[in-house]
Amino acid sequence: MTGSAEHRIWVQMRYRCSAPASADFDRYGGRGIKVDPRWDSFEAFIADVGPRPSRRHTLDRIDNDGDYAPENCRWATNREQSRNKRTSSVLVFNGRRQTVTDWAEELGISRSTIYMRLASGWSTTRALSEPVNIEKASRGSNAG
Repeated sequence: MTGSAEHRIWVQMRYRCSAPASADFDRYGGRGIKVDPRWDSFEAFIADVGPRPSRRHTLDRIDNDGDYAPENCRWATNREQSRNKRTSSVLVFNGRRQTVTDWAEELGISRSTIYMRLASGWSTTRALSEPVNIEKASRGSNAG
């Protein structure tokens, strides 16, 4: 499989974690992200993560502060990865942990409404459970 997409991904993963010359080193090896020694072998890497499901999938660390290791890696789409960044805002509500984007989609509340509610001092529970009062918002914008 040398020359395959999986092999290129494996090489790049190892390079960004171990080579200060890598443009991405500061975000990986430079902040302590390592590659599990088992994955010194490409064959072991493939045995653990399996073949890439599609061209849309890239290697993702489930815990962005964790190492590249069998229990912390998966193949993910760009959409999944964009929701799994260190900069993503994550909220715990009803015992579940999700990004603000995921909560917004699930609950039918815009992300901006959730962020404004939180910035106004609302608790997470209130921000995610209180319905949006469209009638009140309309009255406020027409008042003059």
